[in-house]
Amino acid sequence: SLDTLYCNAGLISPDEKKTEQGFDFAMGVTHFGHYLMVHELLDLLISTSESRVVTTSSEAHRNGPRDNVNIDLQDFDWKKSHTKYNAMHRYSCSKLANVLFTVGLGDLFDKKGWEIKAVSLHPGVVRTGFFREVKGCIKVVISLFLPILWDSWEGSQTSLLCILSPWNKLKNGKYYNRC
Repeated sequence: SLDTLYCNAGLISPDEKKTEQGFDFAMGVTHFGHYLMVHELLDLLISTSESRVVTTSSEAHRNGPRDNVNIDLQDFDWKKSHTKYNAMHRYSCSKLANVLFTVGLGDLFDKKGWEIKAVSLHPGVVRTGFFREVKGCIKVVISLFLPILWDSWEGSQTSLLCILSPWNKLKNGKYYNRC
């Protein structure tokens, strides 16, 4: 059985690089890896009563209009739409893909009548090693805010809520933030 599949991979790549398949590295790790894992484990999820898929996203998926956070399904490598590499923009797009994927999974699970819930979440901005690879202005800003970022206990609470809540209390396809 598989009660909970927790999709928690994520990164901001300081330099532009590609996966072996040719996708943007952040999108490949942060989103396509989750997609593949769900796809490969779907039969096990279906056969487990009241299973769930919990995906870590980020409030970064909401970056403002000036950041143009959108996903062009015909241009995953940003060859047409972006000429200059922007690590935060790529990260934001990968987190938006996670939220949209969760909404789609929730709809699919409901439509098929499967006893699976799909939810995504923002854990908060947590003091971890996540930002160790960032460079430039982002690194300076993060270093200024490190003392007020959530510790790992605070940052785990929304994930634990989604993982441990009674199955019937979760809303399929929904995004959870700050418990």
